[in-house]
Amino acid sequence: MRTAGKAARTGGEMELHQCIVPADMLLDMKARDRWEALRELLDRVFPDRGPVHASVLSALYDAERARCSAIGRSVIIAHAVTDKMRGLRVVFGRSSRPIPWDAPDGSTVSILWLFAHSPAEHDDYLELLSQTVRLCRCDLHRTGLLRARSTAEVFEVLSKADCARPEGKDACDR
Repeated sequence: MRTAGKAARTGGEMELHQCIVPADMLLDMKARDRWEALRELLDRVFPDRGPVHASVLSALYDAERARCSAIGRSVIIAHAVTDKMRGLRVVFGRSSRPIPWDAPDGSTVSILWLFAHSPAEHDDYLELLSQTVRLCRCDLHRTGLLRARSTAEVFEVLSKADCARPEGKDACDR
């Protein structure tokens, strides 16, 4: 299991593309609603549906009921924190059929991110959340994620976005 942490840091900063593995990417999600989508993302990293799966699913549903994870522009960033988790897991999902989400802007969702972590990983989560929001607000990167035909192409988009900001700005910063 690959998790965020010291191995994912270069020069002290964690990089999103180093915290996700191809097995944790779904490029053709089947879900038809937000609850199915959250389960589909979670099943990707916890296929055994054991106690960690149940704890993360409960935390995800509680968080989603409390506040919608949609951030606009057809993107959601779901988050679950539970003491049953060890480390931090990042899952990327994409749906060619937009998923209704009850988003504040009324949009459906095509790009989905899931972060699940232990309370001890909260600072790492915040660092990766910031990168993910910046990535998904950029039309260039978001379009790249939507057009990627393979996990290798998703990695290319993530890597370029990470590498494009050595001085704190990327191609999408104005």
